[in-house]
Amino acid sequence: MLRGRVGTPVRQSPTSAENATKPGKRPTSARLHESLTPQGRNHDRPEDIELRKRDRFPTRTEILFMVSGPASHHPSFKGKVALITGGTSGIGEATALELASRGTHIVLTGRRDAEGQAVASAVKARGVQGLFVKGDVTREADLQRAIDATLKLTGRIDFAFNNAGIEEPMGPLHEKSVDTYRQVFDINVMGVFLSMKLEIAQMLRQGGGSIVNTGSIASSVGMPGATIYVASKHAVAGLTRSAALEYAKQNIRINLISPAAIQTPMMDRFATDPGVREFLKNLHPIGRVGTPEEIARAVAWLLGDESSFVLGADLRADGGFTAA
Repeated sequence: MLRGRVGTPVRQSPTSAENATKPGKRPTSARLHESLTPQGRNHDRPEDIELRKRDRFPTRTEILFMVSGPASHHPSFKGKVALITGGTSGIGEATALELASRGTHIVLTGRRDAEGQAVASAVKARGVQGLFVKGDVTREADLQRAIDATLKLTGRIDFAFNNAGIEEPMGPLHEKSVDTYRQVFDINVMGVFLSMKLEIAQMLRQGGGSIVNTGSIASSVGMPGATIYVASKHAVAGLTRSAALEYAKQNIRINLISPAAIQTPMMDRFATDPGVREFLKNLHPIGRVGTPEEIARAVAWLLGDESSFVLGADLRADGGFTAA
């Protein structure tokens, strides 16, 4: 028996060994397992049985698995529906497949019919609904058709990934054409504006949703020779932050994903020379370019409930590019 500062007896907690010897007292790991296991379960998972065999305190990973279950069955995604623009290849395609693997129904848009239908088929192969709606993000009527098609699936739009975008030919500013400027800004900026306009209107009607826009490291740094593209991605960042603040209290979260160089068809068009590819690789402290699947997982995190306190953020998935 110990005494406190004013002489009051302080009761010592029994040791684990004492607990274990008391009649009816279960070991700590078993009691924790019972507290994490839903009542009334009439079967055990293999991992539950293994934990009881070990009779030890579970690791943090094991606790999270018992509570959440596998990512492919996460309630944040299962049975929900996502609209993806620019979903026919690259990051858009990878994100469609990532979300489908988590149980999300997918509607994707793009201008290439064959590629879009192929992605929709791959989505369906993952056990969810997949639909391709051919369209151009610079045309509001095309986007409205995609919205309507999404609503026919589940009556709502839970997630939206505004990913459509194009690059520009590299070259000095004084040699750029007005036509190039308009084309890049129409797709990269107006496409995001129109998409968010229609998506947000529906999300307000249904009581909330989550939107991710595709930015770039060019949303926060300059790049000689790509002035128009850089300006367009800065604009997307501004649209994202401002809209996020406008609708924060309406249960609509809007965030930005900003990749660096990613192995996509856009990169293939941009970096045709092997020397340019090597240069791009060396720009990243991680020593390589990224993959579409890596960006897709980051997008899924931003869309889902795991990032519920993240709003108006710019998630730079860039292999350390902007940290250097």
